[in-house]
Amino acid sequence: MTLQKKLNFGFILLPILLLVAGGWSYYRFNTLSRDVQALLDEDYVSIHAAMTMTRALERMDSAALLFLSGDDSTARAILKAAEPRFAAALDTAGRNRTLPGEGKLIEGIERDIAAFRAALDDFFQAPSPDRYRRSVQPRFEAVMHSIEALRLANADAMYATALSLSESARRAGLPATIFIIAAVLFTLLFAWMTHLYIVAPLRQLLARVRRWRETGRFEPPEIET
Repeated sequence: MTLQKKLNFGFILLPILLLVAGGWSYYRFNTLSRDVQALLDEDYVSIHAAMTMTRALERMDSAALLFLSGDDSTARAILKAAEPRFAAALDTAGRNRTLPGEGKLIEGIERDIAAFRAALDDFFQAPSPDRYRRSVQPRFEAVMHSIEALRLANADAMYATALSLSESARRAGLPATIFIIAAVLFTLLFAWMTHLYIVAPLRQLLARVRRWRETGRFEPPEIET
């Protein structure tokens, strides 16, 4: 291979290595971005719905306590605002069943909230501290427990998926790192070849030209072209 072909090969191979590294990194970045978006679209939606249900349920329980204290109008206003919020969040969670067994968790919430609302209706007909303790509070706690089970299931799944994505990101960066290291090593090799085939022969030529000027005898250097 002539010197010109070697240099041309070096100039072509280096950008190819860098393009491959950049292209692979771009591809893996897009893949991981889609995976992260899927994580947010699935598990986090249910977690947010569970948090919304918890807040709405607490407002419904507060309405019962306010009604018990005699503030009927405020209690009914709070209950009227909280019930549709809970229903909307439960509907969101129900349409986002992505985990094994999540359907049963949703059904448990639906069953417990129905019992809680029935207890509230009875309580509002004849409020008393004893009725609240015996009927409303236990059902309130049952709904809270069911919601928490849904939240924890999705939180655990999100954590496991995040760990998997972290490992995928680490593995995805490895080939690009290898290509970059290869490009750096090739750059060093190319610099060495440049020195070997261009710089060193030129120095040899200059040295022999100096001797020629001093002695009158010219020795042609061996230069690969």
